[in-house]
Amino acid sequence: MCIGIGGYTLRGGKVLMDDYTDFHAEIASRHRIRDYGLDEACPWEFVPPVGGVLTDWDSWQLRIEPLAAPSWWDDSHAESARREALAKIARLWQARRKTYIGSLNISCTGIKSLGSLQSVGGDLDLNDTGITSLGSLQSVGGDLLLARTRITSLGSLQNVGGDLDLAGRGITNLIKCTVAGQTYGL
Repeated sequence: MCIGIGGYTLRGGKVLMDDYTDFHAEIASRHRIRDYGLDEACPWEFVPPVGGVLTDWDSWQLRIEPLAAPSWWDDSHAESARREALAKIARLWQARRKTYIGSLNISCTGIKSLGSLQSVGGDLDLNDTGITSLGSLQSVGGDLLLARTRITSLGSLQNVGGDLDLAGRGITNLIKCTVAGQTYGL
């Protein structure tokens, strides 16, 4: 899992998330999920809908793996997780500046557009998405992963603070874009 916004919900209803990562393994380690027991915590992810727009947060959906759903999971747990995920987005999304402060992993989703997004503070993983354009995206603070997308141009992108993965994109011109890390697939 670990796509979109990730977290865990405990049997008693407490939601565990982290503003610095959405990877379940890292959240589990930071919050010591093993201490609760495997049947006491349910991993979930909050993801954009197929064909959706990244910044249309209200359309995002809560998803859990069928095999990960414990017997105690019910609609109240799902609503609590959704509410907390939206609260995290509210903390990290600065609408006026069109900036998402953290990292976003939306790989393998049906997302088609980045909406009004102009900046991501951490990594942006778009691998295996239906994205065809970076839209008004200007800056990514960490790695930008574009493998197996339909993107053919970096558009208005000016800065990548980490690595830039262009594998299979056919993009050969980085004149307007500064990359602090390695560039792959160029």
